[in-house]
Amino acid sequence: MRPCDISGLTLDGIDWENEEIRIVQNKTDVPLVLPLIAVIGNAIYDYITSERPESEGQHLFLGTNKPHDPIGLNAVWHVASKVYDAALIRLAEGTSRTI
Repeated sequence: MRPCDISGLTLDGIDWENEEIRIVQNKTDVPLVLPLIAVIGNAIYDYITSERPESEGQHLFLGTNKPHDPIGLNAVWHVASKVYDAALIRLAEGTSRTI
C-alpha cells in the first residue's frame, strides 16, 4: 500500500468478517482487496480500542491533536522511515524506499 492509501484508509475499509482490507487505490483509482492477517488485524484492533482518538470521522488513522484530523501521507512516510531505520533495512544505491 502507498502512503496515500494508508492515510486514506477508513474504518469501513476493514472487513473483519471476511478478514480483508478493501481500498480504492488513490494513485490508480483501482480497487484493491488485501488479506487481513491476524497480526495486522490485532494491531488495528488494539489501535482502535486503545489509542485512536474519539472521533466521528471515518478515517482509521487520526492525528493526536484536536480536532483529530486524518493523518497525512507525510506522517505515514515518516513513521515507515523510522521503522526501516530501526530494522536496519538498507537499499541499493539509486533505489528509493517504498512502504
